[in-house]
Amino acid sequence: MSLGDLHYDFRYLPAQESSVELFTLVATAYAALTGKQIEIERVMAWHIRTVLGDALWRGEAKVPLPGGGTVQLWIEQLAARMAELRMV
Repeated sequence: MSLGDLHYDFRYLPAQESSVELFTLVATAYAALTGKQIEIERVMAWHIRTVLGDALWRGEAKVPLPGGGTVQLWIEQLAARMAELRMV
């Protein structure tokens, strides 16, 4: 048994591929193995906070974003992931 919100641990997963398919497959497999249901909305709430937080501090500090790109591109990719999950 873990302490804290298990959804936090999945926060980077939605951005690991060009689509959210890997994320949804892992969430399904995790639920099957552990019996704990992953709430996509909770993971995405942590994901949004992580993406925007990283973009904000890196942009202000002039630190390159991992994988390159711009803050605007990161926001567009985040919006695309949300749309793919039908959350917008």
